[in-house]
Amino acid sequence: MVKLKLGLNNRIEVIKNKEIYKSIVQDIREKHIKINIPVNKGEYLSLAMDEEIELIYYDKESSLFNFYCKVIDRVKENNISYYRLSLPYNIKKVQRRNFVRVNVLEFIRYIKENKSLEKDKDKVENPVKKATLLDLSGGGMKIRAKENLKKGDILLVNINYNDIKLDLKGRVVRVKEENDNYLCGVSFLNIDNKTREKIIKIVFIILRRQSELV
Repeated sequence: MVKLKLGLNNRIEVIKNKEIYKSIVQDIREKHIKINIPVNKGEYLSLAMDEEIELIYYDKESSLFNFYCKVIDRVKENNISYYRLSLPYNIKKVQRRNFVRVNVLEFIRYIKENKSLEKDKDKVENPVKKATLLDLSGGGMKIRAKENLKKGDILLVNINYNDIKLDLKGRVVRVKEENDNYLCGVSFLNIDNKTREKIIKIVFIILRRQSELV
């Protein structure tokens, strides 16, 4: 049985119609929890009483949980509206983010960092190039590139998936030539918790969509 310990003022997110709505845990009681009205891009989510909703939650150890709640009612306190939800059920813990790896086929943009730029300010910066993202995890990714990248190259990578934008820095750790392309394993560098949460959110969305196709 998966144990989930919700924390006050921690972020919680509602998934509806393949969109993610952000909220905050405001109260935890013996038989219910209370959250802010979930919002996505300025649009507030309207929920019906007894409606079953799917949620995701990050705990203090940066683990991700997926579960369901039923909407009890909508209340207003001090002119602020909240939803009261049943206690979570059907709880699943997603593996630690560094080890969850999903297959994906998306175009990304990258720049190969020019190590001589700092020494010579007049040098032209390397051009932006496209590559295909083949898989992704919280610790790195695999890409297919036309450019002959080398082990040790530093890449500045831009990923835009499901309106989640990421600017990442990574080091090429493996290269394999295949049909005039180069398959490269890239390890992310200097990833903060906020960025890592965005990565795992993309991973979770991909996993969820893949499970819907089964």
